[in-house]
Amino acid sequence: MPMSDQELILFLILAILLPWLAMILLYGVGKEFLISLLLWFVFILPGVIYAVIMVLRKLG
Repeated sequence: MPMSDQELILFLILAILLPWLAMILLYGVGKEFLISLLLWFVFILPGVIYAVIMVLRKLG
C-alpha cells in the first residue's frame, strides 16, 4: 500500500530520532530491527543511516 508524502516524512524524522522504533513500526521485530538496534548501540550515526535507507527502501 503506497504511503503519502506526509507519512514518508514522518517516518524519516522518526528514523533520524529513534531509528530502532522506525524499524519496529515498518518491519516488526525482526532482523532489520536487530541490525538497527545494534548499530544504534555501537554508535548512533550508523543506526540512523541504516534506518533512513530502510525507510526509503520500504516507502520510497
